[in-house]
Amino acid sequence: MCGGQTVTNEACCAWFSVLEDILPNMFDNECGDDAHGALHLMFHDAIGFSPSQGGGGADGSIIVFSDTKLTYPANSGLDDPINTEIPFIQAHNVTPGDL
Repeated sequence: MCGGQTVTNEACCAWFSVLEDILPNMFDNECGDDAHGALHLMFHDAIGFSPSQGGGGADGSIIVFSDTKLTYPANSGLDDPINTEIPFIQAHNVTPGDL
């Protein structure tokens, strides 16, 4: 039990404070442009997964290495979602891949 929330793994308790922060402060409590941008970013971060080449996937590397990854034309327009998410990553001390 985490402050009234039920979980099967106590490690999940830390994520309720993140959720309570990002819903009103990142997404304005709606599924609008900011939510669309976050999903767009997650897709582009995850799409690089290759079982045969190893590594990649939704690991947050698009944020960590944004100086390089944003130069690729396919990642055009992801600078806004990245800049929006960075303060939340820092405030909650989570990794870009976890957020």
